[in-house]
Amino acid sequence: MLDLGQSPVRESRWPVNGFFSSLRRRGLCAAARPRAVRGDVGWIDIVERTQNVTRRTDVKPIGAALYLIPVRTRVPLKFGKEILHSVVCARACVRVRDHAGRTAVGWGETPLSAQWVWPSMLAESDRRAELQGFCQTLARAWADLAVSGHPVEIGHAFQYDVLPDLLMQANAERAAAAGAEVERMPWLAALVCCSAFDIALHDAYG
Repeated sequence: MLDLGQSPVRESRWPVNGFFSSLRRRGLCAAARPRAVRGDVGWIDIVERTQNVTRRTDVKPIGAALYLIPVRTRVPLKFGKEILHSVVCARACVRVRDHAGRTAVGWGETPLSAQWVWPSMLAESDRRAELQGFCQTLARAWADLAVSGHPVEIGHAFQYDVLPDLLMQANAERAAAAGAEVERMPWLAALVCCSAFDIALHDAYG
């Protein structure tokens, strides 16, 4: 059992300041941020100091798949100036393996509502296509993720260490393809795309 008597957990708080600072440096969120407490040791330091501790309940993602399912809404839904009549749902499948070699599969799903996660003057079809493409990028990233632990730890590591860079890369590639500055996919859109895989991870854990 891990002895937390001298653990930095007792010396720090959740690193909201550091997390949002990281996003702002990448241009993924505005300067405004929630009120946060300060601590000398951030959460990422805690993860690095305890990552050698192996628990028999730890799992590791070893595969991921994505299914894009078109859905017609029963009634129109209005988001700002836009009205939604149909949506594509991202259905994710994540396979995990524990230290005993046992495997399990979990499923997660979220609607890719461009009207909500990416309000813009851009055509809805263009935003929808970008969201679907980004979900495909996430499927490959989740399958290649070299992190083991509890789903909360794995999801935190992905959201903190992987997702911001993937979003920045996707926006840079769109700008390069257009040959000019383009409207960037927002952080909220990236989080919603990622949520399907995070749900699937927790479902596989059981």
